[in-house]
Amino acid sequence: EIGVKSVNINSAIAMSNAEGRFEFFTKFGEIYKDQFGLSQDLSMRVPNNANPSILVVTYNFYPEETIKAIDDTIATRKALVEKIKNNEPDKYLYLVAIGAVEAE
Repeated sequence: EIGVKSVNINSAIAMSNAEGRFEFFTKFGEIYKDQFGLSQDLSMRVPNNANPSILVVTYNFYPEETIKAIDDTIATRKALVEKIKNNEPDKYLYLVAIGAVEAE
């Protein structure tokens, strides 16, 4: 069978614990590491003659989501700095003095 079902790590652990099979996955090994860190696709074939159970943990990279998260974080930080600057000028000057924010 060839297929993909994505779950997060917490869900995989919870499911394994619920089935009482978390301890079953005792052999761990790295099957592939992208030397460039560019999140390349990976396919593998597993023999089905012994009905194996395999838990594969992967990290996925979604550029659109990453860029959006970065943009959201920057916007939130700018809004917070602006709020502090307007409402707590002493705190703002302190943050500038320690280099946490740049003076505007």
